[in-house]
Amino acid sequence: MPDTPLRLRDNLRVPFLMIALIGFTTSITAHADVFILEKRQTDVRFVCGMGLVTVEGRFLDVDGVIDVDEKAREHGHVQMTIKSASLTTGLPLLDQQLKGDQFFNVAAYPTIDFKGRVTTSKRSTEAKIRGKLSIRGVTRPISIRASASPPDKDFFLTRFPIRRSEFGMTGWAFLVDDECEIQIKAALKKHR
Repeated sequence: MPDTPLRLRDNLRVPFLMIALIGFTTSITAHADVFILEKRQTDVRFVCGMGLVTVEGRFLDVDGVIDVDEKAREHGHVQMTIKSASLTTGLPLLDQQLKGDQFFNVAAYPTIDFKGRVTTSKRSTEAKIRGKLSIRGVTRPISIRASASPPDKDFFLTRFPIRRSEFGMTGWAFLVDDECEIQIKAALKKHR
């Protein structure tokens, strides 16, 4: 999947899907700062085209952790867990379909998970993260670009495309675009 940089001015329309990206994948170094997701201020969304309209959903229950070593930013780790049943579009009938077995199948797969490692950090406000995204029990490698929002860097922002068919979400293939966008605005607070 191609890297898709997020420009902060694009973030004016912040409806978002996936950062609940965050946690420990290995032990944390002694110099690492640990940040946890602030649930009430974190916004994780997906956006898909459906004919002439756009369908947008939001996940309300997201947990995550990021550890960053300011002296070696390229050694940071990110982990995020999203409760798939927390999905809402504001339309109960559509929510029921999306939570069903043709899409997220929340009864069988209660979480969406991401675990990754920072591979490059050109500037203090940008990072490239390589990791694995698991949806519906299918795990795929993914590479994303993320940025922190200035001036206080309390928000972690990213958006990236996924193909829903790669995760077994084949419902309504004739009507809903296969490529969807995940949008994440994660509010962070320092843990220690």
